[in-house]
Amino acid sequence: KNSLDGTQGRKRVIIFYKDRISDENLNNLKTLRANIKNKYDIIPALTTYIDERDIEKIKLDDKVKAVFEDTRVYAFLDESVPQIGATEAWGSGYAGGGITVAVLDTGIDSSHPMLKGKVVKEKNFTPSWTASDIYGHGTHVAGIIAGTKTSGRTYNGVAPSALLYNVKVLDDNGNGDFVEIIEGINWVAGNLKWATGPDGLPYATGGARVINMSL
Repeated sequence: KNSLDGTQGRKRVIIFYKDRISDENLNNLKTLRANIKNKYDIIPALTTYIDERDIEKIKLDDKVKAVFEDTRVYAFLDESVPQIGATEAWGSGYAGGGITVAVLDTGIDSSHPMLKGKVVKEKNFTPSWTASDIYGHGTHVAGIIAGTKTSGRTYNGVAPSALLYNVKVLDDNGNGDFVEIIEGINWVAGNLKWATGPDGLPYATGGARVINMSL
């Protein structure tokens, strides 16, 4: 960090207060030569750079609820998938086998190593020349849903045994309209296979019975 802005060699911390942040709170930080960077509107908290030795002093303030050192986060599936209990579901035999998920997004790059053999049907509702994913978002979403490490990759998605429909409703810049989204949903519904249950009610036996729209 730059020594001119008072951040070099200091810790970046997030301070949560029990009530709204008062002038007294700010003055207390100034006495510690804190370099306040952000004060938030939606929560009584702020971000500041401060000497490590002063963190404990802040924690002793009875108006302070908590102090957290800033932590770097990463977009990895190896932690997020277990956190939602997916690995336990796999152990019970629920890994998405027999389920197809329609991904309404920017398309899917079906040649991606995590997604080889996953896309069983596709439809392009955009002006793009291809149903594949130029923008990247749809492939990312598809990997979270049903990606697999069987092709030498590092992570599994939430349902690694599931299959995918690639329904491109957002263009190569990540934009789209309600009409294309509705058409995409209609197309997925039109590809369902139906049967009649013992109660006389219809139920879907095939096609994509789950639609994902991370829009």
